[in-house]
Amino acid sequence: MKVLYWNCRGFGNTSTRLVLKNLCLSNKPDLGFLGEPMIPSNLVNNSYWSALNLKLFVMNNKGNQLPNLWGLYTIGLSPSVIAISTQHISISITLENKSLLISAIYAHTNHIHRRQLWSELQILMATYPGSWCTFGDFNAVLGAHECRGERLPSRISCEEFKCFADNTNLLHLPTTGAKFTWSTKRRGVALIERRLDIALCNDEWFSIWTHVACCTLPKIASDHYPLLLTSCSVNFNKPTPFRFHKMWLSHMDCKRLVSVTWSKSVIGCHMFVLAQKLKLMKHELKVWNTKVFGNIHPKVRQAKLNVVEIQRCMELTEHDQELLDQDKLAHNDLLHALRVEEGFWHEKSMLNWHINGDINTSFFHKVAKIKHTKKSISMLKDGDTVLDN
Repeated sequence: MKVLYWNCRGFGNTSTRLVLKNLCLSNKPDLGFLGEPMIPSNLVNNSYWSALNLKLFVMNNKGNQLPNLWGLYTIGLSPSVIAISTQHISISITLENKSLLISAIYAHTNHIHRRQLWSELQILMATYPGSWCTFGDFNAVLGAHECRGERLPSRISCEEFKCFADNTNLLHLPTTGAKFTWSTKRRGVALIERRLDIALCNDEWFSIWTHVACCTLPKIASDHYPLLLTSCSVNFNKPTPFRFHKMWLSHMDCKRLVSVTWSKSVIGCHMFVLAQKLKLMKHELKVWNTKVFGNIHPKVRQAKLNVVEIQRCMELTEHDQELLDQDKLAHNDLLHALRVEEGFWHEKSMLNWHINGDINTSFFHKVAKIKHTKKSISMLKDGDTVLDN
């Protein structure tokens, strides 16, 4: 699935329409959203949209003013509008057998007015739980690291934007391409650049897609870069490289295996001996991980089931010393499995995390997912040709 967003800064001139035509024919988006068209929609002939295989289906409500957000979809789809306001259009759509919820954003430039947007989106996401993606021009940044120029962003605005993302459990999707998506297009000290156009997705969105990526497209005829969000499900069967997991050290048999394997005799020069022992160690650890250590995630689930089952039996039998002992043992097994699982996600997220004693498994899991999106390749460019899928 592909979603295109572009703050075009006026759709009345032929150059802007030509650029959008090129963007759509090159990238073939399933959904498209235009910010700040600045003209009535009836000034665009239906034949123009037909040539792009798109249909204009919704505009936001600005009262007596012209709508500043248009929604387009590929002919053959059937999105449903669930909410419209002055700053967003929210739709639901079923695509590739997945139920999706998308909010296209054109936020107000004043942070006081943006508070209404944050409130509306929080209520909307609570009313319609599911896989959410908010996408567009938020006119807000997280901090000075998302700006370049003499003017620093408002601290209150940054804190409110961060608070909105935290309250809705939305994750900022890394954007490949241009670091700053908007600029004043001036020179010298008058130049200001900011990362205003972004995508935020919740954990459910990452869970139903194996690949999620957001990139900027060439900036032409506007002061904003177009954004392209790509989400797809691809089964990768490539072999994964071997890595030693620190969680293996929690098993009492790990050190014995390492000691026995490393003590085996190998004849040759020092580098040959080292290489062969490492190769042998890799093989033995892979076999040991499969047959002895096992997959930690099913172990956590089983440990939880054991605790639940023992507690159910305790409710039916009063003062059974054997069940009390089993309950204590099951709790210890569950806590051990949870610590090992936390260490697994901690290591996979590759964070230098220094908080001990808290279960941060969910946090590490999300960081690992975002890290995966950074590593994935959604398209390749060969000269002027963009190759995808």
